[in-house]
Amino acid sequence: LTALAAGLLSVLLTFLVMRLWRFDLAVPVVYWIDALYVNVLAKALSESTWNYHITRLGAPFGLDAVDFPYGCTLDLAIIKILTAITRNPFLSSNLYWLMTIPLAGAFAALFFRSLQISHLASASFATLFAITPNVFFRNISHLHSVQFIVPAAAYLGVELARGRVFGIPESNRPSEKRSPPRGETACEASGA
Repeated sequence: LTALAAGLLSVLLTFLVMRLWRFDLAVPVVYWIDALYVNVLAKALSESTWNYHITRLGAPFGLDAVDFPYGCTLDLAIIKILTAITRNPFLSSNLYWLMTIPLAGAFAALFFRSLQISHLASASFATLFAITPNVFFRNISHLHSVQFIVPAAAYLGVELARGRVFGIPESNRPSEKRSPPRGETACEASGA
């Protein structure tokens, strides 16, 4: 419930701050700088299998998009799925961007709860994390720097530092019997 509250609150605040009721989400939120290339990739995803080669851009043989690597396979895969549903590449990229905001809030709340932070503080901090100024500044311009993956990576790092992997404490893993080093008996290895 804490994660759900943080996610809903963050998307509600985004909706109010950006006055999204004034936007037509079927049209790109922004057209300049990196957003232009994101829109090109989204359009390419809607017209072909993937965005490696864009036939309608770059004369005479098209544009090989692998010449300008973008490194957003997860993001573009989700946009591809959304495009298959909505049939509009620009609506898909806008929806993906809006979807990452509550995901960032929810994942951050789960991370804070894993650190034993109270429900209210977790939801508050997670909402603040989800609506950092970068979210409003970049919109779809920097889909490659969406932040919803950061809490998951932080959780994994903390769990590894605690000696646990994927929430499994070290003491619960099957122990391997250690053989004493060569030349040392079992009694000497145990300190007896």
